[in-house]
Amino acid sequence: MQKKFRLISILLSVLVLSFVLTSCSSGNTGNNVSSTTLKKPGSLTVSNISSFSLQDQVTFTSIEGIINRQSPNLYLIYNSSTNVQQGSAFWLTHAVNLPYSTVDPMSVFIKFKSVLKGLIIWDPNMVVDTQNVAVTLAGLKDAIPCSPQMAQTLEAAPYNFKVLVDLRTHHFTNRFNTYKWLVNYIHPEIKKLSFPVWIGDPDGSNSGDDPSLRDWSTQHYGIDFEADANTDTNVLNLIFGLFPKDSPVYGYIFYQDAQYKKTNLPILEGISVGDISKAGDYLVPTDGFHNLSVFSQLKPVKTVLPMWNSATLTPNKSKTYVLFATTDGDNMAYDQGFFLLHQLQNPNFGKVPLGISVSVNLARLAPTIYQYYLQHSGSNDIYIAAPSGAGYAYPSMMPNLSQYLASSKKALAYAGLKSVWILDNEYESSPSQATVNQYGRVLDPAGIFADYDNFKGGFLTPNPPAISFATNNVPVVHDVYGLGQLNTVNSIEATAKLATSGPGFVFVGLDAWNLNSTDVQQMMAKLGPNYVAVTPDQFVGLIKGAQKAHEISSGLTK
Repeated sequence: MQKKFRLISILLSVLVLSFVLTSCSSGNTGNNVSSTTLKKPGSLTVSNISSFSLQDQVTFTSIEGIINRQSPNLYLIYNSSTNVQQGSAFWLTHAVNLPYSTVDPMSVFIKFKSVLKGLIIWDPNMVVDTQNVAVTLAGLKDAIPCSPQMAQTLEAAPYNFKVLVDLRTHHFTNRFNTYKWLVNYIHPEIKKLSFPVWIGDPDGSNSGDDPSLRDWSTQHYGIDFEADANTDTNVLNLIFGLFPKDSPVYGYIFYQDAQYKKTNLPILEGISVGDISKAGDYLVPTDGFHNLSVFSQLKPVKTVLPMWNSATLTPNKSKTYVLFATTDGDNMAYDQGFFLLHQLQNPNFGKVPLGISVSVNLARLAPTIYQYYLQHSGSNDIYIAAPSGAGYAYPSMMPNLSQYLASSKKALAYAGLKSVWILDNEYESSPSQATVNQYGRVLDPAGIFADYDNFKGGFLTPNPPAISFATNNVPVVHDVYGLGQLNTVNSIEATAKLATSGPGFVFVGLDAWNLNSTDVQQMMAKLGPNYVAVTPDQFVGLIKGAQKAHEISSGLTK
C-alpha cells in the first residue's frame, strides 16, 4: 500500500504548549505528584501478568499507575482474548520507544517498594464497590489494593507490607453508603481528585475484577465507581458533584444488564451518557485500555497530521457518492486493540476509501499509537473526530454546551481533525438545527456527520434531510447504519432513490465491530458502476460542488 504522509516540522510537543488540556476544566488533570517519586529509568520494566487472576491483575495495574506517576517505569503485558483488550505486546515494540527489560511480576513489589506504602484490602462480600474504593485509596495513599489472599502473601517475607486499610472491617452492604463513606474518609484530600472513573463490573456478573484503566486512575488520583443509571442516581449525583462541569468521566457505562443480555440493545448506554451530559460532563470511553499511564507520557519520534482536503469538487449528476465511515472510534480501547486487528491489518485496508472515526483524546493520551495509525494510513484513509467532540456526550442535554464546545475545539485542533461526528438525545433523534448551528459557529468544522441509526432501522423521531447546512455553511450529513453487507446495500439503494435529481449522497455509519475494508469492496461490487465510494473530505467537497451548482438545497437551514 502506497502511503502519502504530510510531514510537519513542528513537533506535537510545541502544540502542547499552546493547548489547554481538556482532561478537566479545573486543571487538576493529574499534575499532583506523589511525595515519593522515582527518577526517570534507564529502561522500562516490563512484566507479563497474563497468568494471574483478574483480581490480581487489578492489583498490578493499580500499582503501575503509582510507579509511573513521574515517568514511565513499568509496562504490563496482557494476553487478553477479548475483542477489545488486545495489543499490549504489539504496542510495546511498535509504539513504546524506550529500552526495556523483563521481570517476574512478583518481583515488581520488591523493585518498586520505595514508592509503595502498604496494603488496602477490599471486601470479597462486596467486591465491585470495595474494589473501586480500594483502588481510589491506593492512588491517594501510594498503596497496593488487593484481595485478602494477595494481602497474606504481601504481608509476609520478602515483601513485608503493612495493612493500611482493611475494608472488610466496615461490613458494607449498600453501594451508596460505600461511596459516601469513601467521600467522607478522603474529605481532607478531596481537591486532590482529578476525575471520576466509571468502572467495576463489565460483564454484569457482580464480580468486579476489571484491571484496565486502574493505572490511569491511581496515577492521576481518580475516584473509581460503579453505578446502574436506573437505580443508582444518588451515586451518580454524589460522584459527579465532586467535580466542576466539563470534567471528563473515564471508563465506560457497563450496560450488561438483564435487558441487554436479552435484547442485545445497550439501553443503559443512552441513559448513562445522558446522565453524564446533564451533569455538564463528557465520557472518555477508555474501558479496556491498558498501560495508559505509560502511553500518555511518550512522545513520537516524528509526527504527521491527518490528511484532509475538502476543496470543492464537481459531482457527476448520474452518480451516487457513498461515504463509509467506521463507528465507535470514541472508544479508546477499540482504537488501541480491535481497530488494529480488524481494520488496519485487514489486507484490503487502504485499497478502498474509508472514513475512520477516532477519539480526539488518542492524540493527547496515547500520541505514539495515534501517530502509528497516521503513519500507516494512506490517501484513502481519512480520520474524523468521533462523537461528539471532546468526548462522548449528548449536546442537547448539556447545560454548558458552549464550554464543552470550547474544549472540543481545542481537542480537535490538537489532533489535527477537521470534521466531527455528533450523537445526541440518547439515540432517539438527531441533533437539532440549533445544536448543529452551534457546532458550526464554535468549531467551524469542514463537515458535521450525525447519528448512529439504531438497530431497529430508524430513529424514534425521523431524521432531518440527509444533507443540510449549519452556521458557516457547514454541510451536515446523516448516516444510514451499516449493520451487515446485505442490509447496508439495501439501505444505500433505498436512500439513493430519494435523490430526485442531480447526484446522490449516502453516508454509511459502518458497524466497526463486524465490517471492514473487505466488506466495503464487496458491497461496492454489488452496488455497481453508478455508485462511487469516496473519502469523508471528498464527500464534503462534492456536496459543496453540488450546492454551488444548485443541485442540492443551498445555504443554511434555519
